[in-house]
Amino acid sequence: FMEELIRVHPQHSELRNRLAELYIQDGKIEKAVEQFDALADECLKANNRFGAISMVQKITLKAVILKLCLPKSF
Repeated sequence: FMEELIRVHPQHSELRNRLAELYIQDGKIEKAVEQFDALADECLKANNRFGAISMVQKITLKAVILKLCLPKSF
């Protein structure tokens, strides 16, 4: 459902952010990173460097948290 909303309203950053968070909860990390990356691109297009940096930091933070939480066999 959320994916379809984003296809219809790609400029709606809150939807895209929420979808990324849902992907993380669902273990779909690559899809979440794609959404955060798209948000960073949108920020850059809007000349919002701070927003873009924030998205990159979010990606990095999520990656670190997930790495710490995964079993060592990964």
